[in-house]
Amino acid sequence: METYKLLDTLKQRVWSTNVSIASKEDVNRAVLLDSGNLVLTNGIEIKWQSFDYPTDTWLPGARIGFDKSKNTLQKLTSWRNMNDPATGKYSLQLDQNQNGELVLLDNRGENWRSGPWDEGGVASLAERKGVFNFSYDPTKDSKYITFNVFGESVGGQCLLWNGDLFDLKRILNNSSQVELNLKLFESSNKGKKKPLLVALAASITSAIFVCGTCCYFLWRRNLREKGILRKKKFREMLLSESATNLAKPEHSSNKGQEKKSDIELKFFELHDLKVATDNFSLDNKLGEGGFGAVFKGQLPDGQQIAVKRLSTQSRQGISEFKTEALLIAKLQHRNLVRFFGCCVEDEEKMLIYEYMPNKSLDYFIFDESRKSLLDWKKRHEIIIGIARGILYLHQDSRLKIIHRDLKPSNILLDEDMNPKISDFGTARIFSGNQNEAKTLRVVGTYAYMSPEYALAGLFSVKSDVFSFGVMVLEVISGKKNRISHDSDSPPNLIRQAWELWNDGMAFELIDPTIVDSCTNEEVLRCIQIGLLCLHIDAAHRPTMSSILFMLSNEATVPSPKQPLITLTSKLNTTETTSSSINEVTITAPDVR
Repeated sequence: METYKLLDTLKQRVWSTNVSIASKEDVNRAVLLDSGNLVLTNGIEIKWQSFDYPTDTWLPGARIGFDKSKNTLQKLTSWRNMNDPATGKYSLQLDQNQNGELVLLDNRGENWRSGPWDEGGVASLAERKGVFNFSYDPTKDSKYITFNVFGESVGGQCLLWNGDLFDLKRILNNSSQVELNLKLFESSNKGKKKPLLVALAASITSAIFVCGTCCYFLWRRNLREKGILRKKKFREMLLSESATNLAKPEHSSNKGQEKKSDIELKFFELHDLKVATDNFSLDNKLGEGGFGAVFKGQLPDGQQIAVKRLSTQSRQGISEFKTEALLIAKLQHRNLVRFFGCCVEDEEKMLIYEYMPNKSLDYFIFDESRKSLLDWKKRHEIIIGIARGILYLHQDSRLKIIHRDLKPSNILLDEDMNPKISDFGTARIFSGNQNEAKTLRVVGTYAYMSPEYALAGLFSVKSDVFSFGVMVLEVISGKKNRISHDSDSPPNLIRQAWELWNDGMAFELIDPTIVDSCTNEEVLRCIQIGLLCLHIDAAHRPTMSSILFMLSNEATVPSPKQPLITLTSKLNTTETTSSSINEVTITAPDVR
């Protein structure tokens, strides 16, 4: 079986048939026929032809349909948008369950049907349009619709004809009139005028073709130069931003700024990422969030990658893109997702990370069919790994970083289920002597926000500690902390954990799937640490270094105090600031 490929001078794949073909003879030529059909042949027979794999254009002679015996499907697909020829959401294909009926589909379902062939569907539509001759070819295993044109050129109400005779009634309806213009030449002048007219027409056509070709290539070169310049400017803008400057929006100090040369940021080419992800095919799509879609890919050296592609409708803007690219480029820890680089080209903006085969923590702990795959030993290791990653951000890296959006969906798992913190788009950097900052733009996920951040926009390392405490309770219980202002709703996870702990029944909080694999002392110690992290006063929450010390059973764990059960009891506001990023829209009141 062979796959025919077109390679560049570096032996990189530029194009391929994307299908395997059984052949004992080499294909030695590619021919573009007058019909528009691109064929690959060995000089004797056609081995592959583009008419079998239509994209967005239906040419005369090409077919739309299917063959069940060969497991083939010919359909038309739309562009993603006017400027992006990647596969869009619309497709036109032949319904396998109907008799010659075309159906227009999108991601949500059907948009239009032509009606069955034998009930006046495509056939009658084509007859009203006039110049197209459609045909339907059904067999036991296959069905196809194709078409050709009656004349060679049609424009408006004018038909240029020089082929076989046909009935004008198939072109014109009863209300139309037809006017025939005939050009007659005397037989004595025919031999002299015809060569002259042919030569004149050929000269004019050649001149128009040459001028048009030159204009086209000049236009393409101009577009390419503008794209290169725009890409260069954006890259220079990224490199000119010291990561420490990212603290400026939160009124942080500028001390300790690092030099431009300290930023090691690798840029990928868009073409290489298209090859790596098979042109961002749906088969390689891993998921979608506030940033945009994430695609799996593979580099030429075999390295698997995850490509975060910023959507044009993304709630995460250029500022968050720059923050994540510049920040994560400076960080390296076994419990942080590994960053390879970014791509800024045309209208595309992408971040490239290592591929995490086991998705995220929430994929397991909140799913009834998968939570049993994580026993207590593995969950305890995940809790410690997350704590080590946060400690690195707060204390051990060359920057002091507040993540601001820690939650299970941002904890990725590698092939050994080791946790990796990800998504640094909302992170902020503190200088060495800075402990707290305030913002009017509260971002993150409400269920994991500390009270001082959700209510007053104040954040610090203790804000991340609060988020960590919520995650610890979620990992132990297998339940999501849900925030509701409805008094009839069940208590949230924080309230449930505190009441069980206060009543001496904390063991009832544990996920039933890990009861047999856990030790009472160890899991109750983790619940106690989680509640300590939820103290209403940020100053009384432990640091991440203290938390790791307590998790290792090397320190006495203090008794927790009652956390803030609901934020509504503390509200006294006259002004709000809204932000919409990541999972929810947050209204953050300014407290007086």
